[in-house]
Amino acid sequence: MKTMTRRPIGTAVVTGLVTVLAIILFVHTAIARRDRALARLSSQAKTSQPSEVSRWDASLSGRFASSDEDRIANRLRTVMSLAVPVDRTRSLLKLLKELDDREFPFALKACLAIANDGVGAEYRLILGEWARRDPRAALAYCANRPTWMVPGFTEAEHVVRTWVVTDPDAAITWIKEEQDPKKRSDLLSLAVGALSASDLHRSLELFKESSGMGLQGLLSHPKPETIEAISEWIDEKKDPSAQAQAAKAVMSFWWPPEPERMFQMLSNYPGAMDEESLQPIFKSWGAGDDAQSAISAVDQMPSGPALDGALHGLIPGLILQEKLDEAKALIDRYPDSITDKVLSDSSGGLSRFKPEQAIEFAEAIKDPFKREESIDFVLYVWSLNDETASKAWQEAHGKTAADRFESRK
Repeated sequence: MKTMTRRPIGTAVVTGLVTVLAIILFVHTAIARRDRALARLSSQAKTSQPSEVSRWDASLSGRFASSDEDRIANRLRTVMSLAVPVDRTRSLLKLLKELDDREFPFALKACLAIANDGVGAEYRLILGEWARRDPRAALAYCANRPTWMVPGFTEAEHVVRTWVVTDPDAAITWIKEEQDPKKRSDLLSLAVGALSASDLHRSLELFKESSGMGLQGLLSHPKPETIEAISEWIDEKKDPSAQAQAAKAVMSFWWPPEPERMFQMLSNYPGAMDEESLQPIFKSWGAGDDAQSAISAVDQMPSGPALDGALHGLIPGLILQEKLDEAKALIDRYPDSITDKVLSDSSGGLSRFKPEQAIEFAEAIKDPFKREESIDFVLYVWSLNDETASKAWQEAHGKTAADRFESRK
């Protein structure tokens, strides 16, 4: 049997004492380093924020980030790596509550780096929270950067809209102090649009006070009281041409389109009842679920440019919904109001899906050259989709597309 060799007891004691002394020396050195760091921070306390010492103390005792910027970036990277959107948003909001105002630029910079310069929901949340706390600082940050877009707005506009909703009195006062008339007008428009969702009464007051700034914001999903206030604003303009111009501006910003309400409003201003305004309204109306109301509205209109404009929108709208019988009935009922262009466009729109009906529309074109040209186009498209059926139609009607072309030379 192999015998074990014992180490002398004295040697083991010495080794243990050396180890203990090494541990004591290490701890003493660590404490001394911490004390020196805290002493330096204490000497800077007069120029530092109250929370700075405690924040640095926390980083020295367990957080290994080399700076505030690194620490924020690390935490933000952890938050943005969460797979569940709700968890990610909740964690980000918690992080934002813990940030000092001066740390928001770090968070925005880190967010852009993590998202590869993409301005996503997290970036908008960070910028929006900063705008709620210190909008002037957030605006200064935006002024020193390229113009990044968040949905529908620049960064600066996003800050202004957030400020207007959070503290409207201060924000509007700041806007009115702007010396540049165009910039002030743009900012008022932003304010009107931002308040339209949170404080419609204040929004409408500011709209009237600013001579109609912010129409586009007001007319996004407008409420009945919004339309009433806008109508009053138009009526206050005594000049009919100014009323017509304002009414047409309202039509261009109204979204999503509500054709019947739009037509009712426009009808109060005869100068605005032109093809430019009526055509898109009636096209949308005809393509909707209540096309019969649009047809009834047309039948009550007197002859003239307004009727022509309405028909030029309504017929293509009906065709989009494949209500071909209703479209043909209007063409027969108002032959003098239907232009060849409307018929040609209608024929072209049908050529791919309903070529035989498309030819019927083309045959109603008055100009013989344009009529044959439109029919040729339909036959060409038809042959691309179903060459056999296209040839059969041509043979049944006695002329091929080539014959038609030759006859027009």
